[in-house]
Amino acid sequence: MRRLIAVFLLLMILVSISGCPGDDDIHRTEFDFPEEKREIQIINLGNIPSETVIHRLQEYTPLIKILEEELNIDIQQKFSADYEGIINNMLKEEYDLALLAPLAYARYSTRAETPVYSPIVQPVRHGEEFYRGIIFTHKNNDIESLADLEGKRIAFVDKDSASGYLFPRARLLQEGIVPEEYFSEIQFLGRHDLVVRAVYTGDVDVGVTYDDARPGNIPPDANPDELLPILTKTAKIPTEPTVINKKFQEKYPNLCKQLIDLLVEMHETTEGQQALERLEVDKFIRTEDANYDVVRETVNILRQE
Repeated sequence: MRRLIAVFLLLMILVSISGCPGDDDIHRTEFDFPEEKREIQIINLGNIPSETVIHRLQEYTPLIKILEEELNIDIQQKFSADYEGIINNMLKEEYDLALLAPLAYARYSTRAETPVYSPIVQPVRHGEEFYRGIIFTHKNNDIESLADLEGKRIAFVDKDSASGYLFPRARLLQEGIVPEEYFSEIQFLGRHDLVVRAVYTGDVDVGVTYDDARPGNIPPDANPDELLPILTKTAKIPTEPTVINKKFQEKYPNLCKQLIDLLVEMHETTEGQQALERLEVDKFIRTEDANYDVVRETVNILRQE
């Protein structure tokens, strides 16, 4: 009987030892489920339809799909109706990331008492990390230069658009043209594609947009430089920044580092190249706040009119 009891006790001790996790098991469990990955499931991405929401979704879906798969996370796009809307939402810190126009970022960074968002990447197109605004007309309008625009009808995009208002306005002022005194009618149409179409259909005589906006908004067999000739171009504008909420970055540093690395290395894979082609982007490069000083400086110049 004593032998049976001893054997039973020995078996109980062995079972209890084998059932307890060792130091290696505890370490492995913590490594497999890092704190930041267990907490974050959705990234809120602020976006604005420079054309239509559907068009914007079609452009960004392949890129976002890659990021979601690689990061094992959902990215939820939140669209604002206009630039002012996305700036106001940023002031309320509603996004983790946001896709911005250069002027929208400049306005946000000057309006925020303590800016929470900072640029992380910007696109390179046609080998350049900048673009230009253009002032253009229709070939049938008998307009050859800015001097021919007096009394004409002009369409801008939005007062928070660098290429669709700010830089072209600065260009006009360089020529001594004050839009409110020079043109018979000024319209703000809210989107670049609407400006192109307004000039194409004759609703206005002259339009303001970015230099690549005309193709895609006119008949596919038309030569944009012949149908909608450019009258002048603006100074260089840094391409649009993707910005990150610094509080989000501080809370999830590993996730954010991986996100940024994925973006700047996107062009190195076939799938990534295809996603970038949808955006008409060569690649993404790292960027910083100082690259947008030229936009803030242009804003300050126009304030002194």
